[in-house]
Amino acid sequence: MKTIIVSCNNCGASVKLEGHKQFLTCAYCASSIKVAPPKPLDQESLIHKLQNELYKLEKEWEITKEPLVILKNNAKVKEPSSRSAELYSILGLISLCASIGWASHLSEMIVFIGGFIITLAFLAHAAEHNSKAADYIEAKTAYEETRNRLTLELEEAKIV
Repeated sequence: MKTIIVSCNNCGASVKLEGHKQFLTCAYCASSIKVAPPKPLDQESLIHKLQNELYKLEKEWEITKEPLVILKNNAKVKEPSSRSAELYSILGLISLCASIGWASHLSEMIVFIGGFIITLAFLAHAAEHNSKAADYIEAKTAYEETRNRLTLELEEAKIV
């Protein structure tokens, strides 16, 4: 339930209004305060309010998703996914196996160390992609739930 702060007509103190009370008493001067019920929005105002909320939500989503998406070389936007993280993990494992094979064949430790560093780079990239994908999915789910709720409320307001 929403809490509203009202001012006492007698002393000016802030008084919390919780629920749908018609009267409340000031905790400071004990004056009785009559609370007018909130006026319901007319249909046109409600539709306008919901359309504004949808517009604001769309703008906020564009700002929220910008750091979470992947930009390709041709400026195409791509949603991050855990599949790219899996690909980088596989490349990391291939890199490790190759460096072990080359190091044992050439008897050079530097080859193994270089391969190990490349493997770590692939795995770090995989972790970054996986984290980005999880953040994107969480943000997109919240956006879609809010958008669906507002769209449904807007449709209901237009029917009435």
